[in-house]
Amino acid sequence: RPDRRVYDTVMVMDATEYLKSKMAGSASVIVASDVFIYIGVLEELFRQCHCVLRREGLVSFTVEVLRDSERKDGDRARGILLNKSGRFSHSRYYIEDTARKAGLEFVEWKEEILRKQGNEDVSGAVVTLQRKR
Repeated sequence: RPDRRVYDTVMVMDATEYLKSKMAGSASVIVASDVFIYIGVLEELFRQCHCVLRREGLVSFTVEVLRDSERKDGDRARGILLNKSGRFSHSRYYIEDTARKAGLEFVEWKEEILRKQGNEDVSGAVVTLQRKR
């Protein structure tokens, strides 16, 4: 419906660059649903989340889950896999380790059905991290 105002602002740009444009400590919450699945390597993005978040601030996002059985070589060994769909899967270990290195504490990993692709369920996780320092 055209009269529904769902967003105050819509930005079409690289997520990391967007966060770089924000003042340090300016956000208490960052929500990114169906965003990180289009970004393979998350190190710089997590560092920028840490920078923009206030102390105790939260970042919550969705990922498609890379299972241990799918990990083999190259990016898979690092916990990242580019799928045939063009979206990335990330392992829980990769998310936790990368977050910790960026100064974000792991809060929650909740596996859910994120969406349907044709008639198939696409499983993933809703992840919450917190800036502690």
